[in-house]
Amino acid sequence: MINEYLAKKDISMYQLSKICGVPYNTLKDVSSGKTDIRKCSGETIHRISQALGVSMDTLFAAYYQTTSDFDRFRNSISRRIGEKGPALFVYETLGSGEIRNLYVRKKYDEAFYLLSEFDRVCRENGYPEFFEFDDIRLKRRQAVESMEKQDGEHFLL
Repeated sequence: MINEYLAKKDISMYQLSKICGVPYNTLKDVSSGKTDIRKCSGETIHRISQALGVSMDTLFAAYYQTTSDFDRFRNSISRRIGEKGPALFVYETLGSGEIRNLYVRKKYDEAFYLLSEFDRVCRENGYPEFFEFDDIRLKRRQAVESMEKQDGEHFLL
């Protein structure tokens, strides 16, 4: 996908590297498929998209066509954390009520995932634990325990 935009802008991969400050080998590996673009940091994707004059979502377009809604959701959360940083991610997630809204709408996988990422970001950055989600944490634990009983597998939260 990057190669298409390079051709449209009539620039080389080396020139793109110099413009956006992303190492040439990273660009080469992403454009060849050796490195999955989803594993790049939000900052890297942002720099590439800015240099190419396209949105970050446009760079992910080919990927989105073959992934599930949940995978897209997970990727959007990862990008949001990378782009906004931990403090703003926590602040906006709390302010929007997104975790509770997903749970109420019975989008349990998304609610549990967002809560897990929210808790991880808080823990890694020394932010306090927010107890208003304890009921959802309990439901998540119960769901995991139920899956463990069915599968005999052990999952980490």
